[in-house]
Parts: sequence; C-alpha cells; structure tokens
Amino acid sequence: MYKLNENIEGKSFLKLHQRYFIQRWGELLESTPLHYRKIVKPSLRAILKEALNVNDHYQNQILYENNVFEILCEVILGLKDNFILQELFEEDFKLVKEKIGGFSKNRSSFEELDSELKKKQQLDLPMTILRVLYNKLEKEDMLCLYAKYLVSKLGEEKVSFKVIDDALNLLIGELIYEGHHKQYLYNWGMGVFVRDPETDFRKKIERIRELGKKNRRCFICIIKLKLPDGYESIFDDVKGNIYFSNNPNRLRINLLKKYNLKNLNCEKSKNYFDTEKHIAGVKMEATDKILVVNSARQELRATTKLFSLESKHRQYEPGNLSEVIVLDPNGT
Repeated sequence: MYKLNENIEGKSFLKLHQRYFIQRWGELLESTPLHYRKIVKPSLRAILKEALNVNDHYQNQILYENNVFEILCEVILGLKDNFILQELFEEDFKLVKEKIGGFSKNRSSFEELDSELKKKQQLDLPMTILRVLYNKLEKEDMLCLYAKYLVSKLGEEKVSFKVIDDALNLLIGELIYEGHHKQYLYNWGMGVFVRDPETDFRKKIERIRELGKKNRRCFICIIKLKLPDGYESIFDDVKGNIYFSNNPNRLRINLLKKYNLKNLNCEKSKNYFDTEKHIAGVKMEATDKILVVNSARQELRATTKLFSLESKHRQYEPGNLSEVIVLDPNGT
C-alpha cells in the first residue's frame, strides 16, 4: 500500500475519495503474502477473446458444447460488470446480451439438434456478434475512455468507495490486457500519484492515457510441456497466438529463419531445444519480458487444461513451466 506523506496528504486539493483512489491503486497491484485476496477481474476484451478461442476449439472438436455455454455465461457477466463501457456502447451491449442470452436459454433445443453441422451453424450467429463487438472494442483507445470517465467522476465532491473499487478493478484489468505487468503499474502509480508534485489531480489521472498500446511490442515465449495422447492434430498448426510442436529443434530452426534470431544458434539455446518434450510458442504483445512469461504461462495453462477435460486426463498437469525462453524479434 502507498503511504501518502504529509506533502501529499496535507494538500487540500486531494479529496477523501481521491486519496482512496491512490491507496486502492497501490493495494490492488502490490505484491504481498495477502495478494491472493485482491483478485482483479479480466478485461472484457480478454473474455470476448477467450470466448472466440473456445468456439474455435469446439469447431475443431477439442472442446465440448458445455464449454461453449460456460464461456458465454462469463461473457454475459463481463458485460453486466463493465458499467463504464456499458454507457458508451449501450446498443452494442444490449444486442450482444439479447442474442447470447437467448441462445443460452435455448440450450436444450441446441443439444437436441441431430448433427454437429447444424449445431455449428446455429452457433455462428452469436459468435459473429461477439467477434464484431470484440473488433470494435479493439479499435478504441480504451485507456482514453477510462481516463475520461475517471477525470469526470473523481472530480465530483463525493464518490462512493465502491464505485472507485469497481472502476479500478475494470481499469487494471484493461491495463493488464494492454500488456502491462502489475509491478510496472505499481511503480508507475508511485511516481505519478504519490511522488509527482503536480497539484492538479485531474492531470494526474489524465496521465493514464500514457499507458496505452504505444509502449507494447511483440514477443514470442517458448515453453516446454508434455501434452497427453490424442492431440497430435494440433501440432504444427497455428491456432490464434499459440503454436504447439512435437519437434522442438524444427521449431528452433523455423524461428531462426523467420526472425533471424542469431542467439538461437548458441549452445545454450540448442541445449534448451534438445528435449523429448513437446514445446509451445506463445506470441503476444507486451511492455516487458516479465509480463510475457507470466501471461504466457497463464494462457498456456488455461489452454492445456481445456485440452484435458476427458476423464482419463483429469489428473493431467502441464509440464514444468519454469523453463522458458522469451524472444524479442525486434530486439534481442
């Protein structure tokens, strides 16, 4: 938690709820033994992206229709929780909730369809609507929208602490989705909200716009794992941002050719790829390598868990995820 010193706390320009905003920013991002109590909900865009990925896996017969309905429930909850975007995209949210809600309520009729083709065709409409909303949100300067809301809201004389909690939860979820590591955001808040002598709180909040996509760049995170039997079809087939291979050295050579990463020719890299395990490459945009590793592990765990839903694989746990290589195609 940030400690507001007298030079900050003694200033009359900070209203009580503004001080709370600063303290809460630090609490949600700090690393402490009790951090597990401060769970930040995922960005709505992250939920929509996951829903589209689940649909792709269902279409490829990796997941079941039950998984589709589960993620659609998460989409509805995500739409209801995001009161900030709800005001800005009211008609879009209304349409998605109507179509997804109606589809979910008619689950029994969906399950009674006599062919997989008919089921996939019926699923096409709600997923198309989700994809349209996801693409629309991706084109927006999301942090500009959140900063505008916070500048207006925190400028009021009185604001409920619950509103601040909910707004911060949504904002930090967006920042993590944008590619920022929690420690980076904690340090950024310390510099901007606590140490910066700026006395105009509005200007402090507006600096959230600085944390947008402009600081992100592309990384590739390589992780060893061992997939269970029965998923040979996914090897060497790019699905979204994850690539699975059962030939690590071939993957090394392909990456070397594609990105001209000469460090993949060093002895250490060759030893890393000299393994009997499978290997996964996760491509993502982020601001630093720490976030890449954490996000890649999280996404890979979620994906491989989905691959292992059959009863015979319920005890399956992905391989040792501590051994990773992070490649920066535009750097080192």
